[in-house]
Amino acid sequence: MVSSIGSFSVFKQEGVRQFYCRWTEKEDELLVNAVKKYGPHKWSLISQVIPGRTPAQCSTRWHGALNSTVHKGRWSPDEDEILIKCVRTELKSNNNDTNRLPWNAIAKSIPHRTGIQCQSRWTEALDPTVRKGRWDKYEDELLRKSVHQLGCCWIRVAHCIPSRTQRQCRTRWNQIRNTRRPSKRQPSSSLPSTSPTSPTSTTFPAIPKDSL
Repeated sequence: MVSSIGSFSVFKQEGVRQFYCRWTEKEDELLVNAVKKYGPHKWSLISQVIPGRTPAQCSTRWHGALNSTVHKGRWSPDEDEILIKCVRTELKSNNNDTNRLPWNAIAKSIPHRTGIQCQSRWTEALDPTVRKGRWDKYEDELLRKSVHQLGCCWIRVAHCIPSRTQRQCRTRWNQIRNTRRPSKRQPSSSLPSTSPTSPTSTTFPAIPKDSL
């Protein structure tokens, strides 16, 4: 049975084959018990308890859906302000290299937020270098070429398109793909027109008077 607690699709591994598979209630139960036993940090050890799941998937599932101490609601202005200050401080110390930002360390300054949440909030909403708004033809062409070469690996695709995020690339690609599909319209069924017919009168033979 698929878990109802904010389940989402992730890659699952079986031998050399990878496929998308939602977390099940059984997997969630195994994950919760493993975290209770080993703690919320030993993800390599925890993943061994859940067949087909990687340490990164277990960590993401725990912090993103099952950890009750993590705040999953909207970000407040105070949280945004703290995040912006922390990111600016870190950028000054690492020559503005956003790929080296220590998100888990930054998250320690914002109670009940994870490193993944901080990274997502910055890249999707607060980063001033991210371009928002309509895509132009040049960006669309870059996106097509990148997806053709790299597939739907949005981390790598986003690196090929300046000032666009993974989510923006995925959303735009879905829009392009949907516009390519011809709309399936049901042909209107028209009934043949029938002209009204006048009722026909039937003449019955007269009954002889002798039989009355």
